[in-house]
Amino acid sequence: MENGAPIVNVKVPAETTAGADEEGEGAAAFTEVSLYAPTAGTIRGMGDVQVGDVLEPGATVATVAPEQFRAVATVPANDLYRLYEDPDDIMLKIDKGPPASECSFLSLGSAEGGAAEEPAEDEFSDESEGAGGGAELSCRVPSDLQVFDGVQGQMSVSTGEAEDVVAIPVTAVRGTSEEGEVLVVAEDGSEEPREVTLGLSDGQFVEVTDGLEVGDTIMDPVPLDPRFDVPGAESEEDFDEEFYGMGG
Repeated sequence: MENGAPIVNVKVPAETTAGADEEGEGAAAFTEVSLYAPTAGTIRGMGDVQVGDVLEPGATVATVAPEQFRAVATVPANDLYRLYEDPDDIMLKIDKGPPASECSFLSLGSAEGGAAEEPAEDEFSDESEGAGGGAELSCRVPSDLQVFDGVQGQMSVSTGEAEDVVAIPVTAVRGTSEEGEVLVVAEDGSEEPREVTLGLSDGQFVEVTDGLEVGDTIMDPVPLDPRFDVPGAESEEDFDEEFYGMGG
């Protein structure tokens, strides 16, 4: 349906007619009003309204769903460290669908889920909002890209770009966001722990903005901090961000 197209006609009570008697018991008068679509889209809810139905003031007669879609990706809580600012470079590819296309950033907010659960051991949460559950990154699907409710796809997000910088493997630094520590190996083989300031990371390499210079030798992989080197501890898993749901 186009923007401004008529949806339904309804009758609403008007003021009492001039022919009413002194007690105000005149013939009931009604005014017919047309409701129009506020935007282009698909009408929903009209099947619940029948001719002759009496509607309460403020009742919703129908809704118009805009013919627009958004793609939604759930970002695990720990991977929010890799989102330095609102991304302005997002590509969307529909599984078994059209070629990849740009997708305009809409929002990055708390993921919607069921009732909050108690945080597990070593899990942090905002006491004001309950247990954390990551976030949802959404972008506006281009109007010329054919999609359907519920289709799956892949979202490629560029969170930043840097050139001609000092970068080291993430396995060579303790910590991958803002600050970290590396082990610098001297010519005599001695090791010196050194604090470094970190920048962008692509998950494999991380930028070092301060603390290292070109030519420095560091240990890779860096040994675990002995305070956390617990036998049998699980290793970190790679972030898998391939599958995303889409909805209108």
